[in-house]
Amino acid sequence: MSTLLYNKKANGKLLLTGEYFVLDGAKAIACPTSYGQTLTVKSSDIFSWKSYDHLDHIWLEITGNRLNTEIEKKLLDILYSIDGFTFKDTYEIRMDFPRDWGLGSSSTLIALLADYFQINPFELNHKMFEGSGYDIACAFSKTPILYSNDNKHAPSIESIQISENIKPYCYFAYLNKKQDSREGIHLYKKIGRNKSAFIQEISSITEELIKKQNLQDWIYLLGKHEEIISSSLSLPRAADTVLKGLPFFSKSLGAWGGDFVMILSDKSQEDIASQLKLININTIISFDALIL
Repeated sequence: MSTLLYNKKANGKLLLTGEYFVLDGAKAIACPTSYGQTLTVKSSDIFSWKSYDHLDHIWLEITGNRLNTEIEKKLLDILYSIDGFTFKDTYEIRMDFPRDWGLGSSSTLIALLADYFQINPFELNHKMFEGSGYDIACAFSKTPILYSNDNKHAPSIESIQISENIKPYCYFAYLNKKQDSREGIHLYKKIGRNKSAFIQEISSITEELIKKQNLQDWIYLLGKHEEIISSSLSLPRAADTVLKGLPFFSKSLGAWGGDFVMILSDKSQEDIASQLKLININTIISFDALIL
């Protein structure tokens, strides 16, 4: 009979500020989401891995050594890089959000494996991926955080609260397009100019947002944030492309061009949803429904 060795959930993530520049130490507001992944490990003499989507369908399965896809190879690369991993036991990981939402299927996996094997999750993440680690920090956080990775293996993580005066006017909409964050990271790394001025500006805006409790202040500061990212990376804002002309403030999140956007508006969720449906965007979630 198999023995339950581990069963735990890790949170997904959304990055509200600091996108791209968080890679080089910019202070960022990151939020754990109510959606995430749960890893279950049971004892067995034979190794197997099954990944389930939010509909409880298996989308990745490994039994034995036969590998057919790059995802399978990457998963085994991660496992083999972990001290203490042995080719036995059964692993099942289940996500409770659609895979194309971009809420952190990789980061929750890294965080859960690091927790199970009792190793540093930031070191494992740095070894396997190019990211900043903010998503790893969100995995087991119970509140939004102020994040900076000046020390790659021991980043600065401070628990913060988003003002109750902001939450009722804050929504998140999925743009119906999964964006590969690695593409944006490669683009960011091609910037030849000195990034320190941009990092300082973004960090300053992040700190101001935490202090401010007024919707108009948030719209103003996040508008400045959008201008910095757009001009420095030559990327169009969602407000100038897919959401152009809509009567509310929107901010791109994470890797620009896909995944989620943040919307700030004093209109009702129903009014915002009806506007978004006109451009075939049907997923809109309130702050309290999505963010822990």
